[in-house]
Amino acid sequence: MNSDTVMERPLVSVIIPVYNVEDFVKFTLDSTLNQGLAEGQLEVICIDDGSTDNSGRILDDYASRFDFFRVMHQENSGGPGNPRNNGMGISRGKYLFFLDADDELTENALRDLVRTAETEGADVVLGKGEGLNGRVVPGPVFRTTRLDADLIDDNVYRTLSPWKLFRKSLIEHNNIRFLETLSIGEDQPFVASAYLNSRKISVLADRPYARLRARGDGTNVTATPRSVNDYLELAKAIVSVIVAESEPGRVRDGMLGRPMKRTLRPVVGKKFLGLDGTEQQAVVLEISQLMSGYYNDAVAAHLEGLDRLKMDLAVAGRAEPLARIVQWEIENPASFLTVDSEGIRFDLPDDIVDQVGDPRLRDVNVTTEVTLKSFDVCEQVVTITGDASVVGLATHRHDVSLFLQGRKTGAALTFPADRPDAGRAVSGNGNGAFVVSFETIGLADDVWDLRVVQTIGGVRHEKRLGSQRSPSLQGDRGYIYRDGTLRGILYFTKGAGFLACDLGLQIAAHRLPQAQVVGVTLEDPVRARFLVSAPGVTSVAVRADLLGTDASLTGSTPVVQLSDDLYEATVEWKTGHDVRVLIDVSNGVSTAPAASACGLKLPVGSEGRIVSGSSHGAEEFVLRRDIPPESPAGAVRRRIRAARARWSGRWHKSLRISERERKR
Repeated sequence: MNSDTVMERPLVSVIIPVYNVEDFVKFTLDSTLNQGLAEGQLEVICIDDGSTDNSGRILDDYASRFDFFRVMHQENSGGPGNPRNNGMGISRGKYLFFLDADDELTENALRDLVRTAETEGADVVLGKGEGLNGRVVPGPVFRTTRLDADLIDDNVYRTLSPWKLFRKSLIEHNNIRFLETLSIGEDQPFVASAYLNSRKISVLADRPYARLRARGDGTNVTATPRSVNDYLELAKAIVSVIVAESEPGRVRDGMLGRPMKRTLRPVVGKKFLGLDGTEQQAVVLEISQLMSGYYNDAVAAHLEGLDRLKMDLAVAGRAEPLARIVQWEIENPASFLTVDSEGIRFDLPDDIVDQVGDPRLRDVNVTTEVTLKSFDVCEQVVTITGDASVVGLATHRHDVSLFLQGRKTGAALTFPADRPDAGRAVSGNGNGAFVVSFETIGLADDVWDLRVVQTIGGVRHEKRLGSQRSPSLQGDRGYIYRDGTLRGILYFTKGAGFLACDLGLQIAAHRLPQAQVVGVTLEDPVRARFLVSAPGVTSVAVRADLLGTDASLTGSTPVVQLSDDLYEATVEWKTGHDVRVLIDVSNGVSTAPAASACGLKLPVGSEGRIVSGSSHGAEEFVLRRDIPPESPAGAVRRRIRAARARWSGRWHKSLRISERERKR
C-alpha cells in the first residue's frame, strides 16, 4: 500500500483488545491477513492494554511489516471495554468488527460479512462461530441463514457477544459504547443496544466465520468466577438498556429473557446460599426493584420448573422460602420429582409446599432419557432392549411403550414394553430396563420410525430411539427375511442416528447388498485367501479368471462362512499368469460386488505376487506377478549360476557319451 491509499477510508476496521496473550495473538493476527478484501479496504487496530508479556512487541512487529496494522499502547484498564472504545475512537472503517486476541477469523470471513451488509443494507451481520479447545458457541441462532432475521423469533437475542460486523454509523448515531465500569459482560449491553437500534440484522449460518478459543489455562474472561454482585451489576446494565430502547411487548419480553435466564438465574442458585440472611434479603430486594415492573408470564416463560419458581419468589422479595428451595435442590440432585393422582410434581417438603402453593409445584419441565441397549431379529420378530428414565424421578411409576409410525402410510402402532423393575426404587435418574417385541409380518411396506413413549401422570413423552445407544451398536444393522428373501432392514439414520425399520426396502440403497473385502493373505505364489465382511447376505460367490490366456484355473474356489457376517474365499491356481478375482454377494433381492474396505493394505508375496485393484474399479482384484528390477550384484550371481549350469550340463553330457561308448 502507498501512503495515499492508507489515508483513504477503509471498508472495515477490526478492533482487537490485547492483554497478555503472547501464546495466541499471532494466530489471531495471521487470520486477518487472508480476508479477501482489496488493498486499502482493511485496517487492523490493536490496543495493547498494558501487557506484561511479549504481546506488545508482537503487535509492533506486525505493524512494522503491514501498513494496515495500527497499534496503540496504554496503561492497563482492567477489562476489554476501554480498549475497544479507544479502538473505535481511532477507527476509520465503514464497518467495525470486534475480535478477541485469542480468537481467529476464517478465510474470507470479512469479505463475505461486508458483502452481505452492503447488498442487504444490514446494520449488524452475525456469522456462525466455531469453538476451539472445547469452547461452546451459540447454536440456535445459526441453524439457518436469515438475511432479514427477527430479533426474537430467530433467536438473535440469545447471543450478545461482540464478534459481529456492525455498521459504524449505527454505533455513532446512537452513541453506543462498551461499559467500562463492568468487570464482566461489558459487551452485552453494547450488543443489545445495537440490536434494538438496527434497521436490519442478517445471520449467516452457511459456514464458520470466526473460531473462538477456550484457553487451557482458564484465563478467558468468560471462565473467570463471578460473584453475586457481578451478576447483579450486569443484569442492571442489560435491563436498563432493553427497557430504555424498546417498547412494552413482544420484543422487550423476548430480550428480557436473556438476562433473566443467563444473568439472574445464577444469583438464585448455589451462590445465594453463600450469603447470610441480611445479604439474601438485600439481593431479592434488588431483583424485585429491577424486574417487578417488567416480570410477566411472557418473560417468566424463559425459565422452567424450579428456576421459574425460584425467580417468582425472588421478584416477590421472599428470601426465606427461596433459600429453603435452593438448599433442598442441592440435597436432592437425583430425586426431586414424584407422581401422584394428578400427575408429576416437584417432591418438595410440606412446609415449602404450604409457602409456594400448588400451581408452581406442577410446572415441571419433564426430561426423559432413553438408551438403546440391543436389538435382535428372529423369524420376523424384532426385539428391542433398553433403559428408560425420567430425570429426577427415582421410581419406575410410569408406563413405557414402543411407538412405530410409517413415513409413507402415516400408520401408527403401539407395543407395550415389559418393565421388570417397574415400581422399584433405584439410584440415579430412575433408569430401568425395558424389553419390547413386535412382529413385522403384518406391517405394511414402509419406513417405520421408532419412538419410546413414557406416560407419566397421563401425559405422553415421546423420544426417538437410537441416538443414545450402547457403543457396541454404532454401525449395526438388523436383517428381516421372509422365505429366504430379504424383506426389511433395521438401520440407524444419518446424522442423529435414530433407529428405523425399512420394510419392503423402500430406500434404494438398502436393495443392494453391502460387502467388503477386509483382508487378503497370500499363502504361496499360487494360493490366496480373501476375508469378506457381508452382513445380511444370503450367498457369496467367487469367480477367478486367468488373464491373457484361455487356460482354466485348476482346483476350486471354496467359500467358508466363518460367522454370521464373515466369509473366507480361497483362490488357487497352477500357472504363472495373472488372475482376476470377482466376489459377488446376494441378499435374495439383488446381487452386488464386494469392494475393497477403506484402508485395506494389499500384501506382497514372496515371489513378487501382489494383490491390487484393477483399472476397472475396486470391485475387481488382480493377483499379479511383478518382477523387481535386477541389482548389479544380482546380475553377477545370475551369470555365475548360468555358467555353473552350462558346465554342469557339459559334464553330464560327457558322462552320457562315455556310457554309450562303453556299452558298445
